[in-house]
Amino acid sequence: MLCRHGLYSSHLVGWRKAQQAGALAGLSGLPRPVKRPPSRALGHRQAADAVIDSALTELEPELGIVRACGLLGRSRATRYRKLKPAVERTQQPRASPPNALTAAEREQVLGVLRCPEHGDLAVAQVWARELDAGRYYCSISSMYPILRATGEVRERRSQATHPAKVKPELVAHGPNQVWS
Repeated sequence: MLCRHGLYSSHLVGWRKAQQAGALAGLSGLPRPVKRPPSRALGHRQAADAVIDSALTELEPELGIVRACGLLGRSRATRYRKLKPAVERTQQPRASPPNALTAAEREQVLGVLRCPEHGDLAVAQVWARELDAGRYYCSISSMYPILRATGEVRERRSQATHPAKVKPELVAHGPNQVWS
């Protein structure tokens, strides 16, 4: 898009170099930017952070937070996050919605789902049969959390388990014994 206006990436590279050269020329008395320690210095992370934080505190009033963070290799977001730590909040228990099922209604739904004639049916089939009979307890999607709370969400039918299939192996002990 910049090419339409006669600006190319080489112009931007040149401008950045000139800007950095001018910015660094004014900072000749200051220490050079420090790179983050390599991964092998993981045991010294707290000590390095303490040194960087103290240097940021000293440089910030003179240079501003943007330039100080740039020189020390620290992200501004990290600096702001350390200046204002997050407030720990306790999770308030969520209020039950007014249309939630009562304990008695939940037991009634469990009784319907556990009854012997519905033992090998899916929840949707039980719900449809009860609806056909003129009985509505709750939606299908409400039945699943009720079953999950009691650990009953699984395949409701008895299913046979089959042993793992063994790949046939043909072994020849002489010529012309195995053909494939």
